[in-house]
Amino acid sequence: MSNINLSLRTKRVHTVVALATVFALAIIAALGSAPSASAATSDAQFKDVPLDAKFYTEIAWLADQQVTTGYSDGGFHPSQSVTREAFAAFLYRLAGKPSVSLPSRSPFKDVSKSDQFYKEIVWLSKEGISTGYSNGTFKPGDKITREAIAAFLYRFNGTPSFKAPSKSPFKDMKTSSKFYKEVTWLAKSGMTTGYSDGTFRPKINVSREAIAAFLYRGDTILDRDGTYKVGSDIKAGTYTAVTAGDKWGFDYCTYQRRSTSGTEFDGILGIDGVTHGRIIVTILPTDKYFKISGCSGLTSLRKISPDATSMGDGMHAVGYHMKAGTYEAPGAKGSDLCYWSKTSAFTAEYRTIIDNEAIEGKPARVKVSAGQGFESYQCGTWKRVGN
Repeated sequence: MSNINLSLRTKRVHTVVALATVFALAIIAALGSAPSASAATSDAQFKDVPLDAKFYTEIAWLADQQVTTGYSDGGFHPSQSVTREAFAAFLYRLAGKPSVSLPSRSPFKDVSKSDQFYKEIVWLSKEGISTGYSNGTFKPGDKITREAIAAFLYRFNGTPSFKAPSKSPFKDMKTSSKFYKEVTWLAKSGMTTGYSDGTFRPKINVSREAIAAFLYRGDTILDRDGTYKVGSDIKAGTYTAVTAGDKWGFDYCTYQRRSTSGTEFDGILGIDGVTHGRIIVTILPTDKYFKISGCSGLTSLRKISPDATSMGDGMHAVGYHMKAGTYEAPGAKGSDLCYWSKTSAFTAEYRTIIDNEAIEGKPARVKVSAGQGFESYQCGTWKRVGN
């Protein structure tokens, strides 16, 4: 199936889609119409988080990091308050689900070994992210507050060296407040700006969408479109992002590895993008500039869930996002093409393509190995069917 001619016609199908999006936007402007709200909602990952939702990007990123899969009803429940045990689970998954040696006795007298998040709470305790309360409890079912979030995130990030300001940036917090240092660190790091009235509101509960925003901001390297100088603005390395949806449903995420800062095509070293799902890019030390557009903030590639056995549109690192093995997908609907490719790297260069295929009107099947990259477009959900 490996076919370089096919790659020339289909590997950059996303670039064609990007150009088509530009023309579509022009047509919409001329006709004064746009996709319906229901169409925009149907492209969203969760049924209660449409593409124009305030925290769509942050929630999509949280799902991409496999910190959450949402609820069985297909929703994310963005306004629901988060409990202390649920936040322990969020941080544990964000850390990559590290192995935990479980003690024979619970570190907290109100957390039993049979509890749903026992492992995650033990990990939180072992890492020093939470020591619980002075009476030996953790209070797992209590709603977590904004000041507690600040303390947990400060410790989760390794208790970085930080000198709290002599004057409080929030009018409802004193320099003598219990978590003053942690809260001001949270503000200094850009994870929160507080409220428009100048308050932080340390004692109020935190919603699931607000948790997504906190974690997203704390893990983001670049959070805006633009052209960046490699080495100073951004370091060489492998990064991930997700499409940043909009209310029209045109959520196209693209990047360019460049030798110049201009817009000339001859400066492009590699170009790729996705219309839905995850993007992965490797910036090389020899690259001079990096341009990104329509994406969420970049985060460093890290092992998330190597035991996962399904994947959707976008890019995937085998052994990082899912297990190696044989996968099948239902294929594209109607006359659309299902396109997939295996790559040896994420530099968007033709020579890195190991195998690819464009399929019309039938299911797709592919075997992927650890260390390979995999990209899919319009194929539906891939499910592992064997080794």
